[in-house]
Amino acid sequence: MRLPGRIAVITGAASGIGLATTRLFLAEGAKVLGADIQAAPADLGTNPNFRAIQLDLTEQGAANAVYAACQRHFGPVDILFNNAGIGNARPILET
Repeated sequence: MRLPGRIAVITGAASGIGLATTRLFLAEGAKVLGADIQAAPADLGTNPNFRAIQLDLTEQGAANAVYAACQRHFGPVDILFNNAGIGNARPILET
C-alpha cells in the first residue's frame, strides 16, 4: 500500500486510464473522488473510499464543485490526477 490515507481527485474517472487509475489508487489505500461527465461504474459505489461526482468539467464552476465535494467527503486534496479529455481518433496528419 503506497497511498494509505492520501486523498485523490481523479478526473475522467469513469472509463479508460482514469478508471484504471482510480482502481489502482483505491488498491493502494487512497480515498478517491472520481469526477466525470459519465456515471462511475456501479462496483465502485460499494467502496467506502470512493465517491463520484458527475459533471461536465468544461463548465464554469465545475472545478470548484469537485473541490468542495472532496472537502465534504474526505478532506483536503493530496493528489490531483487531471485526466479528463476527449479523444479524437484520426490519423496523425489529420490531427
